[in-house]
Amino acid sequence: MSFFDSTPLGRVLSRVSSDLSIVDLDVPFAFMFSLGASLNAYINLVVLAIVTWQVLFVSIPMIVLAIRLQGYYLASAKELMRINGTTKSALANHLGESISGAIKIRAFEEEDRFFANNLDLVDKNASPYFYNFAATEWLILCLEIMSIVVLSFSAFVMALLPRGTFRP
Repeated sequence: MSFFDSTPLGRVLSRVSSDLSIVDLDVPFAFMFSLGASLNAYINLVVLAIVTWQVLFVSIPMIVLAIRLQGYYLASAKELMRINGTTKSALANHLGESISGAIKIRAFEEEDRFFANNLDLVDKNASPYFYNFAATEWLILCLEIMSIVVLSFSAFVMALLPRGTFRP
């Protein structure tokens, strides 16, 4: 039995359309953004390390913590995207079958039932997307809190240092 015989049409269409959309639209921009951001971060870290090597005592633990947070986030995000793909294929399958059987649906006056079923599938598809967005916002919040802690601690230490420690 071939793949296309055993796999519902909605799942195949959903998978192909989303994969092509990601390859065409998201990958080039994400690659350029990540390359630019990485180069910017590495150059800034090198310049800071040359000017004041003590910054490495703060930077290295923060980088390790940020990488661990990102790893924790990625595990959840991958699973949520997988669930989103599954619910999207069910929605596309239902839509395709409804369109192909529209005459029969109207003949038996089942429009309301199919409409309610479609709304239910749309809601099920929107939930994982919302949770994925919430997980992304959680990662951003954690990284911002981490930055605030470092900035506040640095300002506190600078305030406690004796006058004349730094020359303008």
